[in-house]
Amino acid sequence: MAEAVYDNDRQRAVDAAKAEQGARMQLTRVGQPLPSQIEAMVVRDMEDLGIDPALVYAFQHTGMLVTDATIDGYSDAQLASWQEAVDRYRRLEDEVA
Repeated sequence: MAEAVYDNDRQRAVDAAKAEQGARMQLTRVGQPLPSQIEAMVVRDMEDLGIDPALVYAFQHTGMLVTDATIDGYSDAQLASWQEAVDRYRRLEDEVA
């Protein structure tokens, strides 16, 4: 019985996360800045999922969530800016190491 309750709670959490992710993808696809609370949730989710910290850093500095599903919605200049942020993180990481 306890397992069924856990499974139901887990499924509701997964469904809610998927819905939230879909909404965030729509917001970021058009390149609009995210409200700070939503951005903080996205960052926390990315960190919890073990996303490469360089990609989290790039998201925090550009507001862009670049994925296979969203990449076509960004201009070359936007993607260059995002890549610069990724590269900057990697340089900073190398300096610390």
